[in-house]
Amino acid sequence: MTFRSVQRLAAGLQFLSVVVLLELCAGDASAISQDTDRHLDLVFACREDNDLYQVVTTSSERFPRFDTAVEAIEKAQAGGGVLILADEYPDKTTIIDNELLKTAAKKKLRLYVEYPASLPNMNVGKVQEIAHGRGIVTSDVFGESLKKMRIVEMYDCHFVSVEADKPQIVIAKVAGYDTAVFGLPEKDVYPILFEHPDGNILIATTKLSQFVTARYGPKEAWQTIWGGILQWLCPETKAPALQWTMTVRPSYGPEDKLQKDVELQAFRRGVDWFSKSRMFVHPLWKQKYEEAGFYPSLAPKPQLDWPVGDGSDGMLEGFASSINYKGEQNARWEMRADCMAEAAMAMAFAAVVNKDEQARKIAGNLLDFLYFKSNLAQGPRNDPNSPSYGLIGWAHRKNAFKDGTNSCDSYIGDEMGRALLGTITAAALLKSDRWNDAIARALLATLRTQGRSGFRAWFCEGNIQPTGWEYYWNSDCPSDVHSIYLWACYLWAYRQTGFEPFLTRTKTGIRTYMQKINPATGGFEQKMQVPLAWLIRVEDTPEHRGWLQQITSDMLTVQRQSGAIGHRLARKSMVVPSNDDYGTKETSIVQQGSDPAADMLYTCNFALSSLHEAAAVTGDAHYSEAEDRLTDFLCRIQIRSELHPELDGGWFRCFDYNKWEYWASSADNDWGPWCIETGWTQTWITSTLALRQMKTSLWDIVAESDIKKNFEKLQPMMLPDKVVDKK
Repeated sequence: MTFRSVQRLAAGLQFLSVVVLLELCAGDASAISQDTDRHLDLVFACREDNDLYQVVTTSSERFPRFDTAVEAIEKAQAGGGVLILADEYPDKTTIIDNELLKTAAKKKLRLYVEYPASLPNMNVGKVQEIAHGRGIVTSDVFGESLKKMRIVEMYDCHFVSVEADKPQIVIAKVAGYDTAVFGLPEKDVYPILFEHPDGNILIATTKLSQFVTARYGPKEAWQTIWGGILQWLCPETKAPALQWTMTVRPSYGPEDKLQKDVELQAFRRGVDWFSKSRMFVHPLWKQKYEEAGFYPSLAPKPQLDWPVGDGSDGMLEGFASSINYKGEQNARWEMRADCMAEAAMAMAFAAVVNKDEQARKIAGNLLDFLYFKSNLAQGPRNDPNSPSYGLIGWAHRKNAFKDGTNSCDSYIGDEMGRALLGTITAAALLKSDRWNDAIARALLATLRTQGRSGFRAWFCEGNIQPTGWEYYWNSDCPSDVHSIYLWACYLWAYRQTGFEPFLTRTKTGIRTYMQKINPATGGFEQKMQVPLAWLIRVEDTPEHRGWLQQITSDMLTVQRQSGAIGHRLARKSMVVPSNDDYGTKETSIVQQGSDPAADMLYTCNFALSSLHEAAAVTGDAHYSEAEDRLTDFLCRIQIRSELHPELDGGWFRCFDYNKWEYWASSADNDWGPWCIETGWTQTWITSTLALRQMKTSLWDIVAESDIKKNFEKLQPMMLPDKVVDKK
């Protein structure tokens, strides 16, 4: 079979999957409720695989369907409803002849028309899109359940521009979680759903009927919208409550009974996701990496019929948040050091827990690529005479930014810390000293650029070359968040080597952090538990235990009944201040602190590992119970999708624990609610699930190492005693 034949077969199977899934959804959910007063008098003009048609058609309820609007209007009973749906969206608009509309009027038909090319007595403009456009309800027609200014998502929305006096739904760029908190903007507001002024025609300027395939959300809102549309089409009949199974959904409901091995299954699905999604680059398609272009390097995802790599050529960053009209997401084609090292850790856990030799091979290959093949640890980072010797670059791409800056020349403390921690853990699990020199170099390189305050700056190759590393060693860097995971690495390094600066600079930084932390906002407490737990391992004092208790207790004040750690606004600056600012920078997933969102990129993922380490060192049952509840939540919300196997087994960044749906404000311009990060998210959740299976802690996994000999060889050259002893 040729490659093209395989492609055609895959496309056909994907089409069949949509139809079968929709038929199952419609049939299982009894889409037309049994208490309807009488049969809905509806006729459809659409293809058989249309989402709406599939959902309303069940084993007990069938509706006439025709391929053309002419046939549908001709066959419709007088006074009935006809739906003319946009089969060729978004490539072609729907052509409706004026004479046909006159025929419909004579039969007193009520029409619902999508994506029209023209309308009687109205100017229909060209097809448009709005960056970060969202649907906003602007009418009372949907009742109390969907009030004015409620936000709905119509991903990758293409629409024809029309002027309408009283639209029911519009599209615009607005800030807010569930509600457009600043109202509608003064310009660039376009009708999406409205009644034609001549009467008996309801117009959708886009394709609303692809709500299942295109993953429109939130589900409850679209149930209300379609209930309203069907009620308008058949005003004499009680409209049914439509039900469907979302194509991308959580694995379990909030009350579902979980199997005893649910954690093991979640772990296995989580590590399998890396291969299913083709995150491991393969030589036959690695040129696609170069074609992805400047950061953030978004491009169509690797195809499911592409071969899977083994880590030798690196790994992609993950999936971008944006969803297209097919329900698909672009991949983030960047290769990041932290993500690859963390993935090596997850695969090393898979090698041990699953006794998986291929996972063992991938883990080793990823670390080899990171330290021996990629530019992340090469160039000036591999030159003993360079002040950046031993540092780990942020990402692999050269000329990553439009100004010519290389992402491999950026040095971010927490990213280097997670890369180091992933490497240390993977090496311990693989029982290999192959990367000990790289680990020792990175520990010394980051320590000698860690300021006297225990904190560090975010700098680039162009900063350190003219100043040298001693500038950073002697600096009083202001406190920030770029040191937390490095502190954990330094505490481990102190235990292995006894080198005092690892401990003293870490304790100085942690003390400053604890003095400045704001209990009202929490900040980055979900990360801090790991270095605090490990500080107790090194120096078990009442003060250090008190710090851990303060941080953990504060975090647990926002743990919800579901087990989720609720998102908190650490800084007011993270709130989107206006509609114009929506989608322009990295920002919060909520608009206000009460919004019911959990974050698997910055909060719950790290909280799981942090609670595990805190419980292990203290034996506190309160911490263990909180960890168990969070684990239950994460197992429940792991992605399930037959139609999108590249997402199945992953965890999106955001989840609304009230709606029990993937939902949040999508204001963040880089990492929105539906992104999946190979590193931060997927790796820390799966790795902690593995630790729970192994009944051990991360500290105990990495306890044994012979890195001291590598360190003692490098320390006199990289951080001489005369510099350390200098006052």
